[in-house]
Amino acid sequence: MGVETRPAAGIYLHLTTAMSFGYRIIELWDRKEGFDEFLEKRLGPASKALGIERQTGITVTPIHNVFAPRLSEIPGLVNGLPGAPAARK
Repeated sequence: MGVETRPAAGIYLHLTTAMSFGYRIIELWDRKEGFDEFLEKRLGPASKALGIERQTGITVTPIHNVFAPRLSEIPGLVNGLPGAPAARK
């Protein structure tokens, strides 16, 4: 989908972790409508093209608080992961 190199305009943050049931994904978006558009125009078609027909549960919840005192350090921790600054070079 190219999300690491061409992120949707309204996304601020994407986190993924493996769970016993699959993956948990947490994202911060500027507005729900931007996320809905991403689902419709990018994620949905990509899933269909790959033949993914798995049931997905999506919950949209407004943010109450953000606390990230060491936010500037995160890119250095994840350089080997997709989407990290070093991975894009």
